[in-house]
Amino acid sequence: MFLSEDLDPEELKNEANIKWGKGEIEDANTLWSQALKQCIKYSMRGISHLLNVHNKIDTNRCYPTKKNRDMQLSLRLNLSLYHLKKKEYVDCINQCNIILDNIVNVNDMFSYYENNIDSEEGTCEATETGEGKETDRDAEEDCATDSGRYIVKRDTLIKIFLRRATSFLCLHDFDKCGDNISLVRKLDPQNGEALTLERKMKLEEIDYERKQREMYRKMYQARTHTQSTEDEMNEITPKGETAGGPVGSEPCEVCEDREVHEVG
Repeated sequence: MFLSEDLDPEELKNEANIKWGKGEIEDANTLWSQALKQCIKYSMRGISHLLNVHNKIDTNRCYPTKKNRDMQLSLRLNLSLYHLKKKEYVDCINQCNIILDNIVNVNDMFSYYENNIDSEEGTCEATETGEGKETDRDAEEDCATDSGRYIVKRDTLIKIFLRRATSFLCLHDFDKCGDNISLVRKLDPQNGEALTLERKMKLEEIDYERKQREMYRKMYQARTHTQSTEDEMNEITPKGETAGGPVGSEPCEVCEDREVHEVG
């Protein structure tokens, strides 16, 4: 039985970042995905070891380690950006959701940042898609964690919500887009990208509703036209007549005889 080779997730991620900077996004995505699998494998291996030795999880030694956890967060942020650029909006949203689901006390963290707006200066200027402007690649590792009160920085949360908002907007889910914009505004009331995205959302919602009304109007007109044509056809009197009356009113003797012999 052959064991799979253990690879260094950090080396894989660094190689992927270089390829991303060169525009080789498919290769970068492959390496990021591979690095994430290695991180998950290491964390599961640690949990299995603790269970076998102690028959319970020792929370003081529980895997994944902080480094492993931070690496997974960084990799998923990178993957979410890849999916956003590829217009794979559902996959982008899923990666963002996984990040939030795996943040311990995310609600407490959000409340803390919301109530302490000036407690942390932003370190990574985010764009509408949540990309950092400071580098060509997605330098998530530079702003993924914080040595302060919580493990995830305010800027990282904003980036996640902006990406989800952008994805929902592209999927024409305006309610969820608005919800994520509101979350950004709570963390940073003056966030310029959130304001821009909100204006874009309102314009696109108006345009989308207009197109929907136009589509339904055309469908109704087509249905009405079809119904009118059918009514007109039903009102037309058959031109051909026989001695016994109009064609189709009564079956002729030949038809009656054929029907009798075909039964059975």
